[in-house]
Amino acid sequence: MFFLQSDRLHKVLDFVSTVHELCAVLGMDFFGTITEVHPTLDDSIGVQSKSISDDTLSKLAQTVEALEEDKKMRLQKVKFIHALQSYNFVLLLPFIWECSFFCFSHLDVIDQFISMFGSE
Repeated sequence: MFFLQSDRLHKVLDFVSTVHELCAVLGMDFFGTITEVHPTLDDSIGVQSKSISDDTLSKLAQTVEALEEDKKMRLQKVKFIHALQSYNFVLLLPFIWECSFFCFSHLDVIDQFISMFGSE
């Protein structure tokens, strides 16, 4: 019976560690998240014993799954935004080339503009 409780406690602690890592990555409140699962899992409140019930293990597994899904969704958003920015840059290349050509081919106009307004 002691071995079974030790295994269950080890599983709970592994889940808690995983929740801690995911909360750190996602910038979420670890203590708030872990307290929602079960109040005895929060070390900051000074409770020595941890709940190792089937319900607690199930809630921890669900929490880890939800946090991993959140992490996956956020990563997909970042990849999408990066791809969109790259796509926009490609769309702007002709405009950038045209502007840089104009600037270099009309330096005298730019110099006159700077001398009129920049030397005040």
